[in-house]
Amino acid sequence: MPERARFFIWRQEGRAIAFSLCLVHNGTIYDEYLGLDYRVAYELNLYFYTLRDIITWALGQGLHSYCSSPLNYDPKLHLGCELVPLDLYVMHTATLLNPLFRRVLRFLRALANGAHRSRARGAKSTCATPDVPVRRRHRGGL
Repeated sequence: MPERARFFIWRQEGRAIAFSLCLVHNGTIYDEYLGLDYRVAYELNLYFYTLRDIITWALGQGLHSYCSSPLNYDPKLHLGCELVPLDLYVMHTATLLNPLFRRVLRFLRALANGAHRSRARGAKSTCATPDVPVRRRHRGGL
């Protein structure tokens, strides 16, 4: 898999302040892991610089899609990204509690669906340009 893995490191005065591990496959770059030095991350807007640099590199390589890792939803929604549902399967070791958790999960799913619909009504997509279509979307895995 070395031909698919890409490591990006951002430095300030020789010290690593951000890194990203990405995978490339079938014209898409999957931005899987991001590490930031939070002593300078907010001041330098590192999250947005890393995103810009990775997308710029991907376009230069002829890639057509960008998928980011799960978490950190607020900046992704702010940028107009499309969030893709993440399936998570969990069972409690005390099997008698699992039916209770199933009921709670139905309630939480209904709440989440309602919040997603209300957010989607006012959303506008800024993910594609006329020249090069680039889809940035949240993705829960490969």
